[in-house]
Amino acid sequence: MLTAVEFDLEELTNKLEIHLIETKASWLKTHFSLVYRTIFDRQNFKNLENYCNDIIVKYPNLIFDANDFTSLPESALISLLKRDDLQMEEVEIWDYIVKWGIAQNPTLPTNLEDWTKDNFLPFSAIISEDHAAEISTWIDRKSTTYSTTYIPYKFELILRGSRDGFAPQTFWNICHGHAHTVVVTKVKGTDEIIGGFNPLAWDNSNHRSMGGNKR
Repeated sequence: MLTAVEFDLEELTNKLEIHLIETKASWLKTHFSLVYRTIFDRQNFKNLENYCNDIIVKYPNLIFDANDFTSLPESALISLLKRDDLQMEEVEIWDYIVKWGIAQNPTLPTNLEDWTKDNFLPFSAIISEDHAAEISTWIDRKSTTYSTTYIPYKFELILRGSRDGFAPQTFWNICHGHAHTVVVTKVKGTDEIIGGFNPLAWDNSNHRSMGGNKR
């Protein structure tokens, strides 16, 4: 069916959709999460999209209790949450949102009471999506800059100076063990952005031993 779409075979696509719905209902439910991810954000599978939406209303657990629920695209989750006919209690929905959110942000404190508003600020107040696309291009040593709609890397905030402080030891303690990291900073007064990419893991034990030798 996906191949038919690639070749703009609209009639064949529609027939395959109807075939799945009418003869493979059991298979669709068994592989519901896979099917939903495949058709979401595509404009070519309206029959399947309507079919899946009707199922989600009655059996939301097919998505929310799926093993790969936490990897559901944000746009797909938002689409589900906008529905006012899901047969779920609001407190249940909230629990799933928290579960999904923690999976997307592994640096969040495990105790919800330790969360602060700083935990929900963007990846950085310094760089934009355009910067992230350009940095990704540098990392992969590509000659053509990646589009903001296709950034091959997911950037996760590890340390923010305005939140965690600017002491060198703080940097070493928080970044210890993290590899493939990007460090960026903005020069006060000029707004120049400088930084670099480290493919290796930061090791604060080496930092301490080097500091001891210097003293």
